[in-house]
Amino acid sequence: MPMPPTAWSNQDLVLFHGTTEGCARRIMAEGVRLSESKVWTDFGPGFYACTYRPQAAAWATSRALRSNTPERPAVLAFQVSRDELATLESLVFVRAALDAGDYWNFVAACRSGLGHHGRTGTSAFYDVVFGPVVADNYLRRKTHLTFDQVSFHTERAVQTLTSQRFSIL
Repeated sequence: MPMPPTAWSNQDLVLFHGTTEGCARRIMAEGVRLSESKVWTDFGPGFYACTYRPQAAAWATSRALRSNTPERPAVLAFQVSRDELATLESLVFVRAALDAGDYWNFVAACRSGLGHHGRTGTSAFYDVVFGPVVADNYLRRKTHLTFDQVSFHTERAVQTLTSQRFSIL
């Protein structure tokens, strides 16, 4: 039987980041470095997290297996204030059905190495982007049904990531 919902209290959002033990220890000691971001990702260069710990654990295991040196997988957990998130310039994709052209066009631009979000003004990037995770090749227009991603693209956004802890898998 499902648990009854608790009263809404605007509690912090908990996000998970799957990585290797060495990277987790460096992030714990030095913080997130956006300069180490990869360009050809779903939402462009940034620091990626999710709301589903098993998703982060799977990503961590994959990263550890691809590592050039033997490393154990690790999952970092971050608490993020919803009030702080609300102050950021955000882009949100709720669905990624075949006809969700805006989502697929954005992913195609980011995965092609655009290197920014195509914005004009003070920043070429949204602070944070929320949305589904592309499964395999984005040209097939498929997503992981139970996965999500929250990507942080500016230093202002990264500063909202607090209370980090990690566990080795």
